[in-house]
Amino acid sequence: MVEHKDVVLALLGASAAVAALILVFLGVLVTIAQGLQAGVAPAARTPYRVVGGLSLAAFFLSLVATGLSVWWLIGPNGIIYALTVISFLVALGPLCVAAGWTYVTQISRG
Repeated sequence: MVEHKDVVLALLGASAAVAALILVFLGVLVTIAQGLQAGVAPAARTPYRVVGGLSLAAFFLSLVATGLSVWWLIGPNGIIYALTVISFLVALGPLCVAAGWTYVTQISRG
């Protein structure tokens, strides 16, 4: 059986790595958004704001998971363990949406 300590250590590394990965998506979005001409309709910028918001939410959730992991390592607690796992898993959802949107709209279009 896998011990909680091993899971928390894995989540600590993974959540920090996911946070760093999300910053890459945010960088791509900011670069693209800044490259839009001033005359572009606000509706054209809306998808960038939505995906940017999702990316930012995933970033903060990853930081929460990182902080909770450290907190659990300082003083193991069942509730903190559950919150660590949940916050990490929830952070993956917006990350997948941001990655998929970035690929479909920016990379695969040719």
